Amino acid sequence: MLYDIACFTRTSLLPTAQSLLCDFYHRYCAGEDIAITYKDDASAASLADRTTEEQLRALITDAYPDHGIIGEEFADHQANAPWLWVLDPLDGTAQFLSQRGGFASLIGLLFEGRPVFGAIGDPLTGTTWSGGGGNGQTPLPVMQNDQPVRLTPRRVLKGARVCCTAPAMMFGADHPFVTRVPEVTGMPLITERNGLGYTDLLTDDADLTFEQGLKLWDLIALVPPLREAGCALMIRPSVARFTLPDATMTDYRLLAATHQDLITELLALIENNA
Repeated sequence: MLYDIACFTRTSLLPTAQSLLCDFYHRYCAGEDIAITYKDDASAASLADRTTEEQLRALITDAYPDHGIIGEEFADHQANAPWLWVLDPLDGTAQFLSQRGGFASLIGLLFEGRPVFGAIGDPLTGTTWSGGGGNGQTPLPVMQNDQPVRLTPRRVLKGARVCCTAPAMMFGADHPFVTRVPEVTGMPLITERNGLGYTDLLTDDADLTFEQGLKLWDLIALVPPLREAGCALMIRPSVARFTLPDATMTDYRLLAATHQDLITELLALIENNA
């Protein structure tokens, strides 16, 4: 089952999302109105978000009518189904609307509440990442487009490349993650990457990525490919299964690195300087 789902995602869902988002982005950059609206939490959405999620939902419903779907833009569909798709059609809407790049499409899948498959697409480069397994499912090697991913582990924080979308906003300008980590690594923090900051671990463009305030649709697509590629992960709050509706109302923290030693050293640095 999971192999067929992966093929469907790679040949249908990802290309659809990539094409729509790339088209909307270029039209928006050319001055076209894409009907930007603002939600209760002040986050923005547009025709790009809504149209992409609508198309993904239609494809999933047609191919897998017994599966459930939850997403950032629309109401849940069969949310109690064992197989549950979790969609963020446009991760990084702020970067999209400010024409800075750094946005992606996130397609995740839960089986009985556990993340088993994830796919991430970068519309501007055409690059995709996907993979997963676990919970009794056959492991699927992580692929970057049609090539297998091979992780490059780094074990020490000095010289490490650390990624976080908006560190001062997420942690506070005086937080040790913002002030001490660049001093220890000797490198500036990599910012404005959103979910693509986690794919940077898979392409040897980052060694550790840390985000907080993530919603379920920001998280689920990332976990299976990172885990299957061999990344060390720390998710807080830690749960054995993601159960609705609690999971959709929770803010998550995801710390991922190419080696567990990096996470251990980072946490010690933050705690010792708090």
